[in-house]
Amino acid sequence: MISYILIGLLGAAIFTLVAFYFAASLIYKKKNSRDINLLNTFTFEVVKSGVGSIVPLLFVSLGATIAGAIVFTSRYTDVLPIVLVVIMTIMGFCTAMLPLLSLNKLKEHLYLNLGAIISFATAAAFLTYLSYSMCKVYDYKNISLIIAMVVSGLLFLFSLVFVFNPHLFILNNDRNEEGEIVRKKYIPLAFSEWMIIFSSPIFLIPLILISSVIK
Repeated sequence: MISYILIGLLGAAIFTLVAFYFAASLIYKKKNSRDINLLNTFTFEVVKSGVGSIVPLLFVSLGATIAGAIVFTSRYTDVLPIVLVVIMTIMGFCTAMLPLLSLNKLKEHLYLNLGAIISFATAAAFLTYLSYSMCKVYDYKNISLIIAMVVSGLLFLFSLVFVFNPHLFILNNDRNEEGEIVRKKYIPLAFSEWMIIFSSPIFLIPLILISSVIK
């Protein structure tokens, strides 16, 4: 039963996230005559272009992901799942606030971004350990648990790309051949915001796989 609820929440998280992104893309392109460049555009810059009315879709997606972790923990109460819920809630809060906080408040924005990145990596680490623990209990013979460990492990490895990026908080602009100041083609901090948003629902996949095994 828990697995079906989690699958439903995963579907809701993905559907609302896709709806948010496509609607945001259409509005942003209409306002700016160009597509959203995920590599160097902050989420707040997209929202301030008139996308604010559809931000609740993003909130629903993040909320569904957190709800999935809560549902899982309510059935399989233990220290690791409880800690995972707390960390994922922090991640969801930081990620949800980023599109709403102006870059004029750079210090606060950087703190939120750092909180989102660290909580994402920490949640992925706890989920990896939880999957590993379950694999160990079943003597590494259950394919669902092995897949859960692989997926959560990949999430953790992906998070390290941002955690250990020495250029993460370098926001200086470039100069073109004429010496004019232009935006960098790749801003790791901006890209990290989008990647955390798009990767969040994936946390539910290992939980679904684990719940399908544990009775």
